[in-house]
Amino acid sequence: MAAYRTILFLSGHDPERDETALKKLARHYVGANTAVYLLNVAAHHVTGFGEGTARGHIANDMQTKQEVFPQLKALCEQFGIPLNHIHIELGEPLAVIERCVRELGIELLVVAPAASGGQSKLAPLLDSCPCDLHFIR
Repeated sequence: MAAYRTILFLSGHDPERDETALKKLARHYVGANTAVYLLNVAAHHVTGFGEGTARGHIANDMQTKQEVFPQLKALCEQFGIPLNHIHIELGEPLAVIERCVRELGIELLVVAPAASGGQSKLAPLLDSCPCDLHFIR
């Protein structure tokens, strides 16, 4: 397999499965000059997916980020990924993923196992993703 320069790994909210998927990712796609980014997408509280959070629930959104960060930090430390490559975003998953892919100049998007359990939600990526896409088991 050819190495990619930039890879975005979509976390599946399951640390053990994420670790297994990152091992496979490293074995098949990561080269010496590959930048790997981790992305976790969560819904806004109360409003569900969307761009806004009700004023009284901003603290809940921060709590979501604080719960996810230690898991992603541990993966970064284990796989030698810089901490500034962690992205925890709130909003509609497809829009967030597509924005991150474009902003970071991603060449390969890798979807982790638990995230791929919602493949029907991510199926439109097959047509709209501006980079290579890999669902990893």
